Amino acid sequence: MSSNNRHFNTDEIFEVLSNQRRRRLIYLLYDTSEPMHLGDLARQIATAEEGAPVNEEQYKRLYISLYQTHIPKLEEYGIVEYDPESKQVQLTERVDELFSVFHQPSNTTRWWKYYVIIAVVSALIIGGYWALFTVNRTIAATVSLIPVILVTILALYHYWSCHRRETSPLEQMIS
Repeated sequence: MSSNNRHFNTDEIFEVLSNQRRRRLIYLLYDTSEPMHLGDLARQIATAEEGAPVNEEQYKRLYISLYQTHIPKLEEYGIVEYDPESKQVQLTERVDELFSVFHQPSNTTRWWKYYVIIAVVSALIIGGYWALFTVNRTIAATVSLIPVILVTILALYHYWSCHRRETSPLEQMIS
């Protein structure tokens, strides 16, 4: 069990996220960023699981499952707060810790190497052209644009590769 004053370890994160209903519950609360009534959560999760509106029996089974199993588990880890009087469920700030395992920097060393290579090659090209073509500054100025174009293309590709996914890791986990 996790104490609210320390970070989750990897096993705890995976335990919390091991159940699809808990992931859906977290996603719905995270998506709305507002407290939700337990009944509304149950209905939305049941509908998502069934792919269509659910009957009263399906709704009640899911409501009980959330109330007896999943909400207490998430409360135990300090991820949600549940008010039994109003039946409101809300995320705590600890939810961000769950995502820490998915937000590890990736490809950081690769990108800086590409930028350094372009900078060194560019400096050599520009220096060489300025030294060789001191008479024709127009050619040297034109060649000086090559590194600018290369860095711009690389930066755009870098941005695209880091932001090409439309869905968040949490959205991917609930499917």
